[in-house]
Amino acid sequence: FQKAIGGTAVEFKDAQHCRLSHTAFNESGNPQSTFTHMIEVGENCSDIRIDHCYMGKSLSMSIGTRIGAVRGRIDHNWFRDIVARSRNGQ
Repeated sequence: FQKAIGGTAVEFKDAQHCRLSHTAFNESGNPQSTFTHMIEVGENCSDIRIDHCYMGKSLSMSIGTRIGAVRGRIDHNWFRDIVARSRNGQ
């Protein structure tokens, strides 16, 4: 994803045993709302894995999980040149 501006680029909803791997997000996100996630694991998801992804120059939060998502695994991702746009951890 190159300059995917706006809402969430990848969203898991009611998903089980899914994986997002080796995916790049460059200069993506929502500069108007740093709380928007580029990747979101929604409610009622289980056994979701996000690994070996690249997040460069994120404009909002890179990865978000919702209450109710269980046994998620987020590992071996690269975060580079993230500019602090607010005090919310983005």
